[in-house]
Amino acid sequence: MEISDKVNNQNILTAAIQNHISGDLVKAEQLYQKFLFHYPNHPKALINLGNVLKDLRKYHKAISTYSKALRLQPNSTEIYYNLGIVLINIGKFREAEHSFELAIKMNPDFAGAYYYLGISQKGQGKNEEAIKNFSHAIQLNPELIEAYNELGLALKRVGEFEQAEKIFRKILDLDPNYAIVYNNLANLIQKQGRFSEAMNYYNCALELIPNFYEALFSRSLLHLSTGNFEKGWIDFEYRWKLIDVHNKKFDKPQWKGESLTGKTIFLWAEQGLGDTILFIRYVPLIKKRGGTVIVQCHPYLLDILSSVEGIDRLICKDEDVPDFDFHIPLLSLPGIFKTTFDTIPNDIPYINTSLEYKDKFHEIFDLHDKNFKIGIVWGGNPRNRRDHDRSCRLQYFLPLLELNNVSIFSLQKGQQARELDKYPDGRIYNLDPLLNNFSDTAAVMMDLDLVITVDTAVAHLAGALGKQVWILLPFYPDWRWLLDRNDSPWYPTARLFRQSIPDDWKGVFNQVKEALNKVIMKKENR
Repeated sequence: MEISDKVNNQNILTAAIQNHISGDLVKAEQLYQKFLFHYPNHPKALINLGNVLKDLRKYHKAISTYSKALRLQPNSTEIYYNLGIVLINIGKFREAEHSFELAIKMNPDFAGAYYYLGISQKGQGKNEEAIKNFSHAIQLNPELIEAYNELGLALKRVGEFEQAEKIFRKILDLDPNYAIVYNNLANLIQKQGRFSEAMNYYNCALELIPNFYEALFSRSLLHLSTGNFEKGWIDFEYRWKLIDVHNKKFDKPQWKGESLTGKTIFLWAEQGLGDTILFIRYVPLIKKRGGTVIVQCHPYLLDILSSVEGIDRLICKDEDVPDFDFHIPLLSLPGIFKTTFDTIPNDIPYINTSLEYKDKFHEIFDLHDKNFKIGIVWGGNPRNRRDHDRSCRLQYFLPLLELNNVSIFSLQKGQQARELDKYPDGRIYNLDPLLNNFSDTAAVMMDLDLVITVDTAVAHLAGALGKQVWILLPFYPDWRWLLDRNDSPWYPTARLFRQSIPDDWKGVFNQVKEALNKVIMKKENR
């Protein structure tokens, strides 16, 4: 290669570095690629190109580039560190963990590598290991505020609320303008029932960053939980600004409450089955505005929702959507109707079983006709991020079997139904194989005297049917159940049993057993 060519290529590399430093990543990528065409084994250029690709979120190309650089420099802490960050960004937490362990092997005092090692372990649910590595990162670099924040969050996840709070307050001593920590601290103390304090911290976060959408949404849940519906519905719409919330994109406008005469409106379910059942109650109100109402739902609900007044067409989520003029997600309806305690549509039942299902299970229950018949559910959707709070174990229901003249039927679906295998004596009747959809579950409920369930779609179904339902709630429940009350304005036939301290399911079931005994005795004395 001529000297002039070498000089020219060196100028290309220099220009690439300059563009990289100045933030023109697209130009830097082009120049690094041009230089590497002539010098494909240049380690520093490969590392720099990998970093540019990482920053441009071209993650798979970055991995390929870092892998080439590692073949040339297999002991490079820098490469393993940056490769690990890329792997985290594409959700390959186990591979990222290995990459950071290698970076630490090369440089045992690298605080950043311990921090990201903790992040990779968090992604795998290894909270205890993550806590150790966040702590070690802080020991190596006491000013690494991000490590303090992640340590606080990890402590919160394992239930060490007191220690987590200390960490968050330590961060605010270091940086009183760290808005994210105000939000995290508010979330933490909100779960402990310190609602006024939590609201103050959400407001502190929002004073620092007015468009802090996570704080706005979290504040909405606190407003709704405490019954401040007017402010709650407004903030609740910020859920669409969150990274992990998927808003459907349509070329038609979202409905704002205007007349629908001569128009078609498309209602779509954005969250779980329970929310669909809860908010489908607004359909008759929409129908009064005129027009045609199309509702999209999960296939499992298709049969049971066909009984809801005002639906003109019901479609599954995987069906093509017919033409419409307006759309709206179901959970935005309370805000559109400016729902307050006094205006909640609670004309129960608003869901009914069809004639096809009405007598389907009579023969099963005829054998228990003289007993008090109870349906139970102990587990929700395990994919729900709060399922570890709201679900319990079947074993907590067992003391109810000690009551006289009681027959208990399991309505539990999914993998949690396997817990019945631990109790093969047949004292709890397993209806799982018979329940193919919510119409089956509803038909069973109509033959029961009572449903006792954790916070699942079954609770909403029983409430919508107007059945007597006892709902078992964690210490800090979902906002729909409000706070400090044993009834629900959404479901007049519901009775709520709450944990008085976190994770105290035993205390909840003591309340349930005592209340159930009174109900049975009252029935027997009639």
